[in-house]
Amino acid sequence: MRVHHSPTNFGSNLMFSPAIRLSAFFALYYSAYGVVTPFWPVFLAHRGLTPDYIGATFAAGMIAKTLGIPAVTALADKLGKRRALVVVLMGVCVAATFVLAFVSSVTAILIFSAILTGAGAGCVALVDNITLLRARVEGFAYSQVRMWGSISWLIVSISFGAMLPVFGAEGIVWVVLAGSIAGLAAAIYLPEAAPNSAVPADTAPKVSWLQLLRHPPLIRIYIATALLQNAHIFYYAFGTIHWQKSGLSDPLIGWLWTEGVIAEVLLFALAPRFAIMRRPNVLFATAIGAGIIRWITLASTVDPTALILVNFLHAFTFGACHLAAMIELTDKAPPGLSASAQGVYAAFSGGLASAAIFAVTGPLYTWAGHWGYLSSLAMTLAGAAVLFLSPRKN
Repeated sequence: MRVHHSPTNFGSNLMFSPAIRLSAFFALYYSAYGVVTPFWPVFLAHRGLTPDYIGATFAAGMIAKTLGIPAVTALADKLGKRRALVVVLMGVCVAATFVLAFVSSVTAILIFSAILTGAGAGCVALVDNITLLRARVEGFAYSQVRMWGSISWLIVSISFGAMLPVFGAEGIVWVVLAGSIAGLAAAIYLPEAAPNSAVPADTAPKVSWLQLLRHPPLIRIYIATALLQNAHIFYYAFGTIHWQKSGLSDPLIGWLWTEGVIAEVLLFALAPRFAIMRRPNVLFATAIGAGIIRWITLASTVDPTALILVNFLHAFTFGACHLAAMIELTDKAPPGLSASAQGVYAAFSGGLASAAIFAVTGPLYTWAGHWGYLSSLAMTLAGAAVLFLSPRKN
């Protein structure tokens, strides 16, 4: 079934509508994630972890995502209790963060950081699934709900960066704990997936989520989105380092990161108002075209004007690709396996594939420097080939 989005339908009882409750969860969850993403390495270094151990900690988190998300989402499809699982996983996030506030052992920090990463990623996959299913039957726009996570991430990351000298590195874990507790409170009030989206137990397919890896329409989406989304990894890992070495100021570099998230929010807010931007092939094509321009530009220049112009394309290279993937996963998932389809996507693109690309990005930068962005271009072109040139099977 095609996902139809109205740009304004948030439900008749606005304050307690599913869209508002889902928006609140994304906003509160990403209030913690807005600290974890830019500042967690600072906390780990403060606790005495060497760069090797910091890298190992992030690798352990990716392993936890890869193994944990498909198991959690498969359980959600089996039980039909997505909200309850989100509450449990947010409880795990709170407990893991609380432990991290007190432990000093490198091994314990690695283990509980991985638990925090895996549980949080499982929450996002399940709430994405709830949002998509609710959007399909109630008519609100997934992107206009999801954008509140991006807005929260932007506000918290900027404001905490300014306050870091006050809180200190040790304050990072306590802010993450406060955000996790807020996310847990929001999880309790989440709506369940739409009742008429469930598949009766006697007709639901008795298959494992592994069957999805033999479902051609989904395989095509998994491979293509892994290429398109992970084309960003070289930028994430070495964008700031390259710009600093090239003499760009820290305020300019900060703006280059900020404008990308602003552009993403604008796309999420405005896309539902244009019917053509609700078509997956159009969104994917836009992401590919923007990626070709963006990665060639980043490889070839550090001119501030060019960088400011091209970094707004993050709205398309990331945002448009994400929206297209969400629509395709909802449309093409076999009956009764919508959460599992979401989980495999998150585990493969954001876990296994990301880990593999991160592993080669460091040596690539050492060998090629800023020309490593051409690997991002190559991945974008490969993603285009998978989407538009490979044979399509139903």
